[in-house]
Amino acid sequence: MQGSIISARRAKAELKQKVKGVRADGMGAYESKVFAVNSISEFAYKFTELFSPADVDRYNDGAMKFLIADF
Repeated sequence: MQGSIISARRAKAELKQKVKGVRADGMGAYESKVFAVNSISEFAYKFTELFSPADVDRYNDGAMKFLIADF
């Protein structure tokens, strides 16, 4: 899995594309996944897949990071 850390605002925009099922640039179907990343300890992380823009608001506590991954 390859990914990049993104802002909550970008995560919402990505999830809007996911709900529509197509990329905003018109280059085919949307295939990425967006995760909320929570630090459990210094070296352990919990990844929760997000499915809608409302999920970002539910998980965003100010310290939460978001990850977009291409498979």
